[in-house]
Amino acid sequence: METSYYRSVAKTLRNSSPFERGKYEDILFHGDDGDDGWTLPHFFGELAKTPEGCRMLCDEGHFSDLCAQLRQWSSLAEEDPVHLKAILWAIGHVGCTKAGIIYLEEIYVIDAVCDVASRCPVLSVRGTAFFALGLVAKTARGRDVLDLHGWECDAEHGFCLPDDLDDLLLLPDWHYKGSEPVIQSAPSDLLDVALLDPVSREILDAVSNVCNHVLINMNLQTLSRLRKQHARHFQSGTLYLHVSTILSNLSYRFSARKIIEGFFDRLDLRNVPRVKPENGSNGAS
Repeated sequence: METSYYRSVAKTLRNSSPFERGKYEDILFHGDDGDDGWTLPHFFGELAKTPEGCRMLCDEGHFSDLCAQLRQWSSLAEEDPVHLKAILWAIGHVGCTKAGIIYLEEIYVIDAVCDVASRCPVLSVRGTAFFALGLVAKTARGRDVLDLHGWECDAEHGFCLPDDLDDLLLLPDWHYKGSEPVIQSAPSDLLDVALLDPVSREILDAVSNVCNHVLINMNLQTLSRLRKQHARHFQSGTLYLHVSTILSNLSYRFSARKIIEGFFDRLDLRNVPRVKPENGSNGAS
């Protein structure tokens, strides 16, 4: 659901802004024409459209379990944020129906959703809670309930904001701990480079730095220069295996991976070391 929404926003921005036209072609935004930003149907939401369905939700206990887990959102946001998002979407879909919002009032769960939207340190989870409250605001009774919790809604479009915007926009203090690709970006952290010649080490350094979005262009230019000056290195099977190790351990854009692989387009596969099977058999590799 969220991916469909983000794709629709990207498509709208790409088509409407002359400054953004041609952008957002990344594989993550490659969707179909069905990505229009409308919420997809939810099983619990369909049940909640009738009083009989709401009674079934109450009697079966599955939805009540989800609401009980939501009240422990602080720990769940760190342990399993995806599951917490699923709970929020389920509650939002139930709350956007006339019968469902009455049920949510009875089990006092709207206040927990408001807490997540205002206080959750995981911003993506906070955004999902914001979407869920927008679904609740689709009904008149839902807007009245949100008003009691300090959220102001428009007429019928599902737009809602807290009376005090600081509740939504202020972020808790945090400390940057670094990212795994940056910590492990040096080839010496992944490979034994002591016996390699200086050119090979320079090639591996440039490959590892391509994962840095700030340094990507400079290092791709370095690889292009080295390929012109030392073409035989880019035909080495041993060096290619070292590059493959780096590519498999660090985070790269798809386009960057494709360019790096292209530098080895004249690789001599006869020079690629054969790995002996662990069982000692002589099977073909």
